[in-house]
Amino acid sequence: MAESRWGKPGFEQPFSIPNDLRRTVSKFSIATRQKIYAYIQRGGIFNYASWDGCVMNAASGGQVRSHQAAAEYFGELEYDVTNFIIAWDRFAAISPSRETATRTLKTILERTGLVEASPKEVSTAKIYRVRIFTSKETKMVEELRAEIEAGAFDNIVEEMKELCFV
Repeated sequence: MAESRWGKPGFEQPFSIPNDLRRTVSKFSIATRQKIYAYIQRGGIFNYASWDGCVMNAASGGQVRSHQAAAEYFGELEYDVTNFIIAWDRFAAISPSRETATRTLKTILERTGLVEASPKEVSTAKIYRVRIFTSKETKMVEELRAEIEAGAFDNIVEEMKELCFV
């Protein structure tokens, strides 16, 4: 009996892996992303499942060989470094080649951003919400204002107090 599928062939692959990689890359500072990108631009191909030539090791010039050392070197949280390494190793393992995985990481870095966005000017203007009344509503509001100015509203309030507190 043939295996039944509800998706396209290949759909069973864990599609969250590239998204995990994007998410973890976005947690890094601009400086960290730039260092990783610079290594790729120089023609570097990252390794995986080993500290020799992995992303953090290669981008640091071989200076890191642990999650803690990578976090200290790049100025990142160890939690974010660990999550990135896990996502990278999972992603690189399912990629057709190390070159393909590295090119994909380069694309993710470009899309995540490699430069600080210039701060936008913040407007100090106040926002007012205005309702445009129909002519009937406008007439009613004008009549109410006239009654209030004439003191009729005070009489209504006094009458209501008398009714409520008898």
